[in-house]
Amino acid sequence: MLSLRRFRPEDDAALISWVRSAEELRMFAGAGLTWPLDTAQLDLIRSDPEMVAYTAELDGVPVGHFQIRRHPPGSARLARVIVDPARRGEGLGRALLEAAIQEAQRRGFVHMDLHVYADNAAARALYTALGFDDHGENPEAPESRLMSRVL
Repeated sequence: MLSLRRFRPEDDAALISWVRSAEELRMFAGAGLTWPLDTAQLDLIRSDPEMVAYTAELDGVPVGHFQIRRHPPGSARLARVIVDPARRGEGLGRALLEAAIQEAQRRGFVHMDLHVYADNAAARALYTALGFDDHGENPEAPESRLMSRVL
């Protein structure tokens, strides 16, 4: 069973190892982080008062990461979702997103949105399967799509 906990400094090595190239970092974080990913950037994530970052574990081993940012009042932005590349294809992406949705609901959010690159077909399909609507080109970043759902 997948379990969540707050993202801690001891998770940095695993997360950094999952992002193996500048392109993978772009898919994970957009322009918000720079290559190569390092602990100083991850420390900034942990210190952001509007962001809560989570590590997902399976049998005590980190297998995924996501962040929830308070957006407008009552709304959350899902960000920086990643599954350990060695564990992809096991259904962990769906489990991770379901856990993120449940955590946002637990925190009292009633709406969730996200940005996803238009060329990330697998992620877009998964978000759609979990009830996110595609609202088209993201005005903040034209190479991405804006998706959202009611929680």
